[in-house]
Amino acid sequence: MMRLFVFALLTASVLPAMAQAADTGWKPSKCGAEPSAPTIDLSNYAKYGESVKKVNQYQKDAQAYNTCVRNEAKTEMDAISKSASAIQKGIWDNFSKYNAAFKEAESKTKK
Repeated sequence: MMRLFVFALLTASVLPAMAQAADTGWKPSKCGAEPSAPTIDLSNYAKYGESVKKVNQYQKDAQAYNTCVRNEAKTEMDAISKSASAIQKGIWDNFSKYNAAFKEAESKTKK
């Protein structure tokens, strides 16, 4: 029961991000194909048992896929963030340099 709760919690936290990813076209490149959700058949006890096995396997596969997607996305986001920070620092450094130059020029003109 706890395992199902944890899976539901993980799924709930990832679904909005996955929906947005689908809208923007991002797809993981290192995780393989997303596991397909099985169709369940609860018409009799034997089919119920088969369905439980299929869902349990899907849960394992989906958790592994989810972990891979999360890790790949984090790696890419970290790289993007690092690059963006470097660009922003370069711009900030330029502004600081210009401000210092203008202040120096202003102090010279007041003499």
